[in-house]
Amino acid sequence: MAIGILFGSLLLFLALSLPVGIALLLSGITTIVFATPYLPFSIVAQRFLYGTDIFSCICVPLFIFAGLIMNKTGITKRIIDFCNSLVGHLHGGLSHVNILASMLFAGMSGSAVADSASLGTILIPSMVDEGYEPEFAAAVTASSSTVGPIIPPSIGMVILGILVHLSVGKLFLAGAIPGFLMGSYMLIVSYFVSKKRKYPTKEKSSIKEIFVAFKKAILPILTPVIIIGSIVTGIATPTEAAVIAVLYSLSLGLFVYRTISIKDLPSLLTEAGKSNASIMFITGAAGLFGWFLAHAGVQSTILEYGTALAEATHPLFVMLLINIFLLVMGCFLSVIANLLIWGPTLLPVAVAIGFDPIHFAVILMLNLHIGLVTPPVGICMYIVAKIADVSIDAFIKENMIFLVALLLALVSVVVIPQLSTWLPSLLM
Repeated sequence: MAIGILFGSLLLFLALSLPVGIALLLSGITTIVFATPYLPFSIVAQRFLYGTDIFSCICVPLFIFAGLIMNKTGITKRIIDFCNSLVGHLHGGLSHVNILASMLFAGMSGSAVADSASLGTILIPSMVDEGYEPEFAAAVTASSSTVGPIIPPSIGMVILGILVHLSVGKLFLAGAIPGFLMGSYMLIVSYFVSKKRKYPTKEKSSIKEIFVAFKKAILPILTPVIIIGSIVTGIATPTEAAVIAVLYSLSLGLFVYRTISIKDLPSLLTEAGKSNASIMFITGAAGLFGWFLAHAGVQSTILEYGTALAEATHPLFVMLLINIFLLVMGCFLSVIANLLIWGPTLLPVAVAIGFDPIHFAVILMLNLHIGLVTPPVGICMYIVAKIADVSIDAFIKENMIFLVALLLALVSVVVIPQLSTWLPSLLM
């Protein structure tokens, strides 16, 4: 009964368009009031605070702050110009630039929302001006932004690693090849669609022009190399690497490019604080929700049935069911909320049926971030639709082909574990 009330109230509050964090918290309170009145009401505050009382979470606002500084320094245009010199001459050059820029920009922001907003405001109007349909420009931007949290560094990977006690450095490395694969599949789709629709191209850049563009973009591109390198070599922990990222991005903005000043820092700190507060609120509320799942024995029940089903059928069949479940949940809950609730619940099942925990962590991240471009909650979908001034229906129709590419990348990662486990094993 308690679980029925927990999930029923959550769906009700989400249907009422309440923010995810509020919906999770209220569903927990509703469950105590109507299903478990024997529990002290103080359990709400206790589990909420326990969910946020994690020292390692300090790196989350630091990575957010570093990403905001990078956005403010105006590096987006430098990266776009470099990508344009590489792939602008292909059919639908700007669509390829969009995807490649997302792959490079991922190493600075670690956030799909940041990628879709910053790249979308520049590239979507440019694509429309050159003759691309606005809904196609929106679809390319939103779908390619999902690469951001997969290619390191990634805020989601940090949270997941802390939550399930996995090495954040290994998780960062594990996402590199799958993220590259996602981008490659989308580049292939973009090429054939652009060729069929006869989208414009530009003149091929010379080696000198490519070198000049690369020289202008090299310092921002080095950001993920510095962050991952410091973790892999043991120079820094993830939290210390986040501090390095902040100092490096500040150096670029204040002293190299001089596009920000000390006066800009209070507003950037405020924005980072707001973003972190939102994440921490969801984290606390999901901590309460997850505690109810554990209290009712849901996690142990799922583990028992999942293991039995794998023995009766095949582990890949169980993983197929898990993937379908995660894709559905990604349509209704935010990535952070899903990670906090289902990460600790489903990871033991994956391990029990023979999947490497690092491998499953990447599968989990891929599933949930596809939800960013699917209704009804996909925030990237709404951001780019607003920038492009297109309806959600038009966006969904145009995005279907890119959704197929993302799902193909997901299938590849599921059936080929080495795509996510080889690099961590090699370097760590």
